[in-house]
Amino acid sequence: MQRRKSRNTESERTMNTLLLFSGGLDSTTLLYDMQQQGHVVECLTVDYRQIHGKEIRVATEICKDLGVKQRFVQMPRVYSHCALVGGAAISPVVPNRNMILIGIAAAMAFEREMDAVAWGANADDAELFPDCRRAFYNRMTEALHCCHDRPMILHAPFLANGMSKSDVVTLAKTIQVPIEKTWSCYEGKEEPCNKCHACVTRNNAL
Repeated sequence: MQRRKSRNTESERTMNTLLLFSGGLDSTTLLYDMQQQGHVVECLTVDYRQIHGKEIRVATEICKDLGVKQRFVQMPRVYSHCALVGGAAISPVVPNRNMILIGIAAAMAFEREMDAVAWGANADDAELFPDCRRAFYNRMTEALHCCHDRPMILHAPFLANGMSKSDVVTLAKTIQVPIEKTWSCYEGKEEPCNKCHACVTRNNAL
């Protein structure tokens, strides 16, 4: 399959960017791709008390491998019912998580006079997660253009270009991302469960 362009049309120039980084396949592929395009990238890893804390360790290891500056934020306990924080819910949906994470990243990026916040959501995420849909992306883009005296770019090329998880895998292989080092599983264990939504989606794409 021919590689799709991963850039947004508004961000063809070199950007100083803060990437929301979980150490997963999508955000790691976006990190590698942006670096290879010549962008200056720092990473922001957020602890929202997720049970799959291994993703934070993996994110740190990948940043160290690449020599990328990594920032950390620990959120207060906003969520208790959601499955990903050990709550009783079955669905992996964490309400409004991406708005919160993008907002935190934007505040930090404005403070540091950066150009953009990068986000690795792909088109397949939209099926289950309301805050990974094009409508959400469009409105967050508008919000970041009017919440300060200068605009902030929301760089979400996989979502903007309609790239599926399989497309992201193709790009990852093309630019030699070490896929085996990334972490997607929602379970808080040392090995992937191969049963949760993240594992199934990843395995199907691979």
